[in-house]
Amino acid sequence: MNTMRIEGLAVLKQLEEMHFNISFLGTPGFHPDYGFSYFSEMTAAAISMVIKQSDKVVMLMDSSKVNYALMPQKISLDAVDILVTDGMLESQIIKKLAKSGVQVL
Repeated sequence: MNTMRIEGLAVLKQLEEMHFNISFLGTPGFHPDYGFSYFSEMTAAAISMVIKQSDKVVMLMDSSKVNYALMPQKISLDAVDILVTDGMLESQIIKKLAKSGVQVL
């Protein structure tokens, strides 16, 4: 048993006390119309709190995650500063990300 683990609302309270210069996050789903999405409400809430507490947000995502919208647990495009991907995103997706202020690497 891992006694150093926290879960539930305690995660959000702990994250609220933290500050991140740069956060590196991953996502299981992305849709250009809906943003980055997660399987659970709690995960999306924790990711949202990390983003709120971060100066810069870097999302790590390969192209296999595109066109998966796991609604309603989502993070908007404009919440992310940089997207690091495998270079296989379609040009219209890259343009939409750029229009939202996301730098694609």
